[in-house]
Amino acid sequence: MTKAEFLEMMEQKLTGELDENTVAKTLRYYSEYIDSETRKGRSREEVLEELGSPLLIARTILDTHVSGATDFSKKRTEQEPKEEEKGDKSHPWNKWLFLLILVAVLFLLFTILRALLPVLLPVLLVLFVLSLFKKE
Repeated sequence: MTKAEFLEMMEQKLTGELDENTVAKTLRYYSEYIDSETRKGRSREEVLEELGSPLLIARTILDTHVSGATDFSKKRTEQEPKEEEKGDKSHPWNKWLFLLILVAVLFLLFTILRALLPVLLPVLLVLFVLSLFKKE
């Protein structure tokens, strides 16, 4: 099956069931998807095989459109608060917990460094002096 045949079969199934704008958007989406996948190096046959039957895709689109699933995104955004609003309502204990963990990690880090510093400092000093003599 060619890309044109795929899109034609889908168009025949959708025409009359959906408005022209939705049909055009759907066909444009699948056409662009097929083109983008072929630009990535895949063959058209492989892409079309992966997509499956255009009639089944069209039937699925019609089923979701009829059941009102296309309006789901609108309903969801109306019901849920915006991300900015959610961020303002975060629990204050989250911030305190973060600060407590940060302080604990820093304390642990400095404790380890304090224990290792008496050993590491002389070793690093000797290595530094040796590197100065090697350059000369």
